[in-house]
Amino acid sequence: MANESTPIVTTENEYTDVVQLSEASSIVSATGQEKYIFSGASGPPGPPGEQGPPGSAGALVDSGITGEAIGGHRVIGYGTDGLMYYVDIEDEGMADAVAGISIGAASLGAEVSFQSSGTIIEPSWNWAPQGALFIGAAGTLTQTRPTSGFTVIVGYAVSATKLSISIKQAILKG
Repeated sequence: MANESTPIVTTENEYTDVVQLSEASSIVSATGQEKYIFSGASGPPGPPGEQGPPGSAGALVDSGITGEAIGGHRVIGYGTDGLMYYVDIEDEGMADAVAGISIGAASLGAEVSFQSSGTIIEPSWNWAPQGALFIGAAGTLTQTRPTSGFTVIVGYAVSATKLSISIKQAILKG
């Protein structure tokens, strides 16, 4: 046990605080279990952590709660109620609300993940490489520039199946 000349170290829990000692010491935990601490070389590395979710380099992925059922690979944005909706190019109120492209589908009131930068690969796409992608009707992706509503370029086709997301400022018609 510690005497008056031995410093006492108190920690909130065994995982968050680190104590550095200059020589070998023993301590007694709050449960009464004696533990020995030795200074010297580091021990071996611990086991690897869990695999993180897949993503692409430089991708910015976020999520929100849906205000309607959302399909995958559609342009979505925040409504005035803070929920996620398809971006409607006929609604000028959505022009500055573009958040990104949905990564997967989500039902009404569920969490939907979306990506606002980086690349997305979808094997069913057939884009003309190096062509711009615009927001079409109900948040669809299209390489045809809209003739009504506002226009937003959301990215460029890297290949027939790969999109590089680069959301630009909306251009209002009028």
